[in-house]
Amino acid sequence: MKNAFLLLSGIALSACVSSGGPRQAVTEVTFSSQSSNALFGYDETLVQVVAPRDMSKVISIIEPQSGVPCQLQGANFSASFRTPGKVLLPDYGNLSQPVKVTCTYQGITRSVTANAFDATRAEAVANATGDQEDTTLGGALSGALAGALAGAVVGRDRKGQNDWKYPTISVNYQSMETRNR
Repeated sequence: MKNAFLLLSGIALSACVSSGGPRQAVTEVTFSSQSSNALFGYDETLVQVVAPRDMSKVISIIEPQSGVPCQLQGANFSASFRTPGKVLLPDYGNLSQPVKVTCTYQGITRSVTANAFDATRAEAVANATGDQEDTTLGGALSGALAGALAGAVVGRDRKGQNDWKYPTISVNYQSMETRNR
C-alpha cells in the first residue's frame, strides 16, 4: 500500500468532461508526509470560485469563474490548481481532517474550510426519512425515528466501509462584501 500511496501522490490525471461545463482537470494532492491513519481511497471533490466577472461593479451577476488560481491544504497534503477544478482528496474515514482552499480572484484572496462527512450515513438517513407520504405528526415522528435509527446503525461502522466525502467547495466573492476588505 505504501508503494501505491507514493506512486499516486503528485500525479496529474487526464482531463474529464463535465456535462455542459468546461473541461475540468482532475488534480491529485501531493503528500508532504504519510499519515498513520488507514487510507481507504480518494474522493473526487469539485472546487469552484463563485464571483461577479468584474468585482468593481456594484451590480453584477455572480456565477462560477474559470481559471482562478487556488491552493488546497490538508493535514499532510496540498494541491495547486485552477477553477473549476476536481481534486482527489484522501479518504481516511472518520479520521479525515478539514481542508482549506485559498483562491485569489482579481487581486482579492479568500479562503474556505471544508469538513469531510459520512456520506453513507447521510444517504441512509435521507432514504429513511425522505419521500414520506404521511404528513401527520405521527408520520413525521416515525420518519424521524427511522432516520435516527438508520443513522445510528450506519454510524457504528468505522472499519472503512462507510464512504466519507468532502462537499463541493465554493469560494464565494460578492462585490459589495469585497470592497470593504
